[in-house]
Amino acid sequence: MTYIPTPESFKTVSLEISLKAFFDNTTETRRAVCRKMFRQWISLCEHADEVHVMLWAADGTEILDYRGDLDVELEWARYLGGASRLNETQNSAKGDEIDPDGIGLYWQPYLYRENPAVFTYRWLKGLVEDMKREGEHILELPIKVGTIFDPGPEFSKSSFKYERHPEICLGGPLYGKTFVGCAAILKGDSVAYSGFPDGIPDGTTIGTFLGRQLRYFNPDLGFDFIWFSNGFGFGIETWGLNGALFDGYRFMPGKTEKSANGIRKFWQDFRQEVPDLLVRTRGTNMTTGIDLASDAVPLSEIYEYGPLEPPVNSPWAALNGDFGLELAGWMSHIAELPGEGFPFRFYTHDPWWVNSPWIDRYQRFPHDLYMPLAVGRLNHQGKIETPNSISFLTVDDSKGEMPAQVAAEVTAHVLRARENSPDQPGPLLWVYPFAEYHEAVFSDKPQLEEVYFGDWYIRGAINQGAPINTVVSTQNYRSIAAHRTDRLSGSILLTPVPRPGSPLRKQLLEQAHHGGRVLFYGPIAHDDTELLALLALEPAAPAQGDFELTLQPGWEKSDGVAYSSTLHHAAIISGGPLTLALAKQASEYLHVLATATHGEQSYPVALLHEPPGWNGGRLGWVRGTVSCDETHMENNLPYPLDTAQFFPAESMVRLLVAQMGGFEALHEKMNTKERTPIHTVSRSRNGFFFSGYNVSEVGVHLRMPHGAPLFTGTHATLSKKGAHYQLPPAWHHECRVFVQQSETSKVECRELPSIAYGVNRRLLVTNLKNATVRFFPVRDTEKNVAILAEPSSPYLVGKFIDPRTTDVDDGVCLEFDSFSGDVLFSW
Repeated sequence: MTYIPTPESFKTVSLEISLKAFFDNTTETRRAVCRKMFRQWISLCEHADEVHVMLWAADGTEILDYRGDLDVELEWARYLGGASRLNETQNSAKGDEIDPDGIGLYWQPYLYRENPAVFTYRWLKGLVEDMKREGEHILELPIKVGTIFDPGPEFSKSSFKYERHPEICLGGPLYGKTFVGCAAILKGDSVAYSGFPDGIPDGTTIGTFLGRQLRYFNPDLGFDFIWFSNGFGFGIETWGLNGALFDGYRFMPGKTEKSANGIRKFWQDFRQEVPDLLVRTRGTNMTTGIDLASDAVPLSEIYEYGPLEPPVNSPWAALNGDFGLELAGWMSHIAELPGEGFPFRFYTHDPWWVNSPWIDRYQRFPHDLYMPLAVGRLNHQGKIETPNSISFLTVDDSKGEMPAQVAAEVTAHVLRARENSPDQPGPLLWVYPFAEYHEAVFSDKPQLEEVYFGDWYIRGAINQGAPINTVVSTQNYRSIAAHRTDRLSGSILLTPVPRPGSPLRKQLLEQAHHGGRVLFYGPIAHDDTELLALLALEPAAPAQGDFELTLQPGWEKSDGVAYSSTLHHAAIISGGPLTLALAKQASEYLHVLATATHGEQSYPVALLHEPPGWNGGRLGWVRGTVSCDETHMENNLPYPLDTAQFFPAESMVRLLVAQMGGFEALHEKMNTKERTPIHTVSRSRNGFFFSGYNVSEVGVHLRMPHGAPLFTGTHATLSKKGAHYQLPPAWHHECRVFVQQSETSKVECRELPSIAYGVNRRLLVTNLKNATVRFFPVRDTEKNVAILAEPSSPYLVGKFIDPRTTDVDDGVCLEFDSFSGDVLFSW
C-alpha cells in the first residue's frame, strides 16, 4: 500500500457564513443550518485544534448602532449586489453607458429571496450559542464565533454611515465618500448607544467609538473576535493604486506623518477600549511597500497592537487573475509577524454578488489553493513556517445554499496541499526589506518612489513566471546568515539593492563570495562606489521613456513569441530614471545580459558577475521596470503595456535566475496576448513540488540545476531544453526524479503499487536515453532505496544499480549515469 503522509494540521479552521442560509427565524432552522455546515466541513476540521465561525450578519452597522435592546430588528445583509449603491456618491443618475437602465448589481440591489426572514439581536445571540453548542457536539473541538466590520457600502443598508454620520466616510479616488476611514472623527449626537448612553460627544474618533461599542456588543451577543474587512485600519481607501502620499502622478512625502498618525490614532484609541479582543484582518489588496509609499501605513506599528492576526492573502486574484499581487502582497505582510502564525483564506462562495468562485471563477481548478499553500516564511532560526489557520469565504452562496460538493472538493485539495507543506526554502528566496521600507518612508530623506516600485516589480516578476514563494525578512535573514547559511545554500536570494555599508549588504555579498547566489533588483545610487565598482558601472545622464532593448541570445523568444524590443521605462513607477552606464574597464567575468539604448547612450539593465574566486558564487543585478502605463494610475490595478509593442521587463527576473543556475522555464505561446504561466516550486520531505496556473494552456519546457524534472504521474518529452509538458490551467505535481539527456524521448514517471512487505512506494521511469539520473529520496530513507533497471514484478531479482549518494546544496540525491531504458525506485 502506498504511504500517504498525514497532512500538516491547522491551529484554526474558520468557516465564514452569511445569514442567507437561514430561510426563516425558527430555532429549528437555525440549528439545522449549523449542523449541516459543520458536517460538510468535518473532514477538514478533523485536522484543526479549534474551529472559528465568522458571521457576516451585516456590515458592522449593527455594532455601531447597538443600543443594548436585544429585541430590536436587525438590519442585515439580505441583498444581492451593493446594498447601498456603489455609484451613488459619484453620479446621482441611475445607469451608465454599459448599463443604461441601471439594472445591474452595481446600480440596483435586489432582495436575495422573496420575504427574507426578519431577525433580531436576540435571534443573533441565539445563533452564536447554537453555533458553539452544535459545533462542539459534532466536531468535539472548541468553537469560537466572530463578527465583522466592513467600511464600505456593499453588504447592508446603513443609516449610521450614510445618513446620520456621513462625516466618517472620508472618501478616496475610486469610490468617493462611501468608505469609512479609520482616521474618521464623529460629530456629536444624542442617541443612547450602549457605549455612549448620553450620545456621542463631538470629536469622538471612530477608533474610540467602535471599540467602546464592541465592549458591550460582543459580550452581550457572545462574540469572541472581530474581523476588519476590506482594508479597514490600513488606510483610507485600500483598493486603489493611490493614496494620501501618491496621486498617480507625484509622490508627496510631506503628507507622510499626517496620514500615518491618523492610522496610529485609530489603533491606539481602539485598543484603549478593547485591549484583549482578537482582531483578524483582511488588510489591503496591495503590498507592504505599496501601502507604505502611497498611504504611509505603519504596518510594523500596527503589528504591535495585539492580539492581532496579520492580513490574509487578498481574494481579488479570483476576480482579476493577478496572482502575482496576491502572492507578493501576502508574503510582504508575513515577512514579519505580530505574533505566532499567519492565516490563509480561500474564496469558495460570494454571498452578495451572485458568483461562487470555486465553481465559476476558478472553474474548479485548484491553482489558488496550491500556489498560496506553497508559500512559506523563514523565521529567525531558519525554520520554514506555513499558514497555521485557514478560512473560507463563505460556506454559503448568494442564494443561501451550501452545495456539499464544494466543501468536499476544496477539502480534498487543501489536504493534499498540506500533505506537501514546505519544510525548507524554495529555489528562489525573497529577502524582504520590511524594516528598511518603513525606514525609507519615515526617514528625513524619504524614498517613496523606490519603495513603491520594488513590490510592483516583484508582483510583475511572479506574473511573468518567476517561482517566488518563500520569503524571509531582512532581519530574520541576518540572524540566519550569522549562524546557519547552510539553510539557504540551495536558494537564490532575491532582494532590493541594500544600502551601502549596511550589515545586510555585507552579509549578502559575503554569501556570494563563498559560493552563494544573490540577485539584486532596483536602482543603484551614484555614490554607491562598492556596487558601481563590482558591476563595472558609472553614472550617466538620467533617461526615461522608450528604449531599444538588446538581450542575451535566447531571451527575446523565451516565451516562444517575438516580443517587441522596445522597453518603456516610466520613472514615476519604476524607482526613477535609468542613470547608469557600463564602465570601459569591465571584468571578463561580468556578463551584460540586457542593455537599453536611448539615443547615443546605452544603459545596462541586467548583469551577472561570477568571478572564479567566489567558488561558484554569483551576483546578479536587474535594474527593473514596471511594464505599465504610467498615465493610467487611477484604478485598482496598473494598466499593463501591450507586449506586442513593449517588452515585459519583469520577465528578466525569471530569465536571470535561469542564467544563475536556477529554475528555468521556457514557454510556447502562440501570440503575445497569451498569459505567461505562473509557477511555484516548494520543497517537502526532500522532494520538489511544482504548482502553477496556465490559463492559456501553453506548452512549457522546465529545467532545474539537477536536470529536467519528471513529475510523478505524468508523461514528458525530454530534450536538451529540459522536460516539455502541456500543462493544464492548474497543476500540483511531486518531483523526485531529474534527468539530463541529449537525445529526445517521451518518458513517463508513474507510481506503482507496493505489493511487498516493507515497501512504502515505487516510482517507475520509462524510456530514458543515455541519461544522467538524480533521485531525491524522502528524507532519511536514502539508505533504503532500491534502484532496479528493466524491472519485472515482483521486483526481487534483476540488475540493481548502486548509485552515488550526493549532498547537493538543496538536499540529498542518488545519482547514476549513462542509463537507457526503464528504472524502478522502491523504498
